[in-house]
Amino acid sequence: TEAYYDFFEKNTVDGHGVDVIRSGRLHEISKEFDLDRFNKQEFFRQIASAVDFNPGVNADGFYAMFGHVMRLDGQMLRIRDNLRKRGIATALITNMNSFHAEYIRRMYPGVFSGFDFNFISCHEGVAKPDPEAWIRTLDRIGFNAEEAIFIDDLAVNVDVSRRLGINGWHYNVADEN
Repeated sequence: TEAYYDFFEKNTVDGHGVDVIRSGRLHEISKEFDLDRFNKQEFFRQIASAVDFNPGVNADGFYAMFGHVMRLDGQMLRIRDNLRKRGIATALITNMNSFHAEYIRRMYPGVFSGFDFNFISCHEGVAKPDPEAWIRTLDRIGFNAEEAIFIDDLAVNVDVSRRLGINGWHYNVADEN
């Protein structure tokens, strides 16, 4: 996400930073895209109408950056693989737009197939922190809440999982420990 924030800081007239992206119109546009409410052309049009891009910023440059912000967390994949080797079911619950989902399928083909179940917001029409994301996932994998653990980089999502009776762990991606 740092590359995403850097792009906006460097490529907008006002140097939009993290606060503008995590709240306000840009945040709302991103949430709608994660729910597949519009295609990638409309997403860029909406973003471009919400910020004042520097001259020369176009959809091709934006999407080149937008793909490259997707970086795998090798440690999390090792955790997933170790759990599966021990016979423990794994599920992915992610807020992700169709552009990024296709990018991951193309660039990292084993990511989605390495889980027993994938709940991807753009395919499901529901995004975290809506409790429905966890409820549907538990129903589809056949587990009760107390049989599951949920790991996420956003504390708000962990809090929702805990309210549903799921053991939750906040995975701080910025903490190397």
